[in-house]
Amino acid sequence: MYTSRAFPSRIAERISRKLILIYAVIYLLLLLILFLVLSPLLYRDAVRENTQLLSVLTEDYVLLQTQLAEGMNSLSGNFWNLVSAYEKNKTDALRSEIVQELSSYAASHQNFATLGIELPDGEYISSIYYTNFPQHELLSGSRHYRNLLSPYSNSYYSPFYLDGLTTKRPSHYDTTQEDFLYFSKNYLYGTHSYTLTVFYILNSTLKKNDALAASSFDSYYITDRYWDLIYATDEALWDDIGRLFSDGTNPFTGTEGNFRLGSGRCFYQRIPSTGWTIVSYVSYFHMLEGLFLTLGIVTALYLLSPVLYTLFLIPAVRRQLAPMRALADAMSSFTAGNDIHADIHTQDEIEELASTFNRMVLAINRQVKDIQAKEQENAVVSYKLLATQIDPHFIYNTMNIINTMARQGKTDEIVEINTALTRILRERLNSKLSILDTVRNEYETM
Repeated sequence: MYTSRAFPSRIAERISRKLILIYAVIYLLLLLILFLVLSPLLYRDAVRENTQLLSVLTEDYVLLQTQLAEGMNSLSGNFWNLVSAYEKNKTDALRSEIVQELSSYAASHQNFATLGIELPDGEYISSIYYTNFPQHELLSGSRHYRNLLSPYSNSYYSPFYLDGLTTKRPSHYDTTQEDFLYFSKNYLYGTHSYTLTVFYILNSTLKKNDALAASSFDSYYITDRYWDLIYATDEALWDDIGRLFSDGTNPFTGTEGNFRLGSGRCFYQRIPSTGWTIVSYVSYFHMLEGLFLTLGIVTALYLLSPVLYTLFLIPAVRRQLAPMRALADAMSSFTAGNDIHADIHTQDEIEELASTFNRMVLAINRQVKDIQAKEQENAVVSYKLLATQIDPHFIYNTMNIINTMARQGKTDEIVEINTALTRILRERLNSKLSILDTVRNEYETM
């Protein structure tokens, strides 16, 4: 008896292979379509968003420059009178008043670390703050600061100095490192030209702007009007931009724009009033990360169906096809006369096919038995016919033998032969209905 059990199904495997192939082709086509459709849209949106973000960043630095310029322009007339008087009569009292004015002014402005003024004779006077910091040495080491006395330059913004100022807290033993820049500007008072410099603390500005830039940019830079690097989050990439200048190519052709650089794009905006240029770099991967996220979600959802198919549908298909495998095994092992029964109960076409097979087995076995009975009957008839043909000759020959022995007077042999003949005829009479006699009986009879 054959029953349905779980067998590996070649049909299920063939269907699975075809489905996987079709699924893979559809998946690749879907990815291609999404890439071709979404890439231009996401790229356009990324360009717009990065341009807007760079505008916000630029406006913040414009505001910083405005605060510095307006703050320095608002020095009182009393300060300049003191400076002019000190130029005529350099006394310690006048110098102390100038220091006091500078210190008060620096304290009244947020993020002003210290303030200093250089006189035409090269003397430098600063506020009382950060006196341990070599302000004048730092200024004198800059060629742009030294050029402020030329008629073509009257202001200069320095590079950003990170952790350049050290603040000691009176009530603590620790120190705080401050990021700063300095802004120097020439002022003409009377017949003399003075260079005023403010040192501005950048910690809060950089912290805010760096966080803003990190949300979209891979890195960003600030250059001055001389294309000297003021600030950079990744100086190595700026070297690639510098090589463009060395090749005679100036990619910054307008006040704002973008250009390709390596595997990404550079966005820039220029501040016309000071010559600063804010430059950001965004890789194409960063610009199209929304596309990769979308493709990842689509891939995850798309792969969910094959996983569910593998976990649930394939076992179910194999269970459904197991009765067919059992029926196939029963058919392959069947031979005429072999009593095989396919015990399948699926209540569907497979069960009907199994029932048809079982009826066919019964019909074939009945036909085999009928054929065997017919062959046996034919054998009996043939045997009887043969016996009918042999017996007259046998009796005739036996009677001739008896006549011969009678002439010879052999009565005892005649009685023995007659007895044997009688026995043979009796045995023949008893075996008329069967040919399935044993050889021993035939031998003893003869």
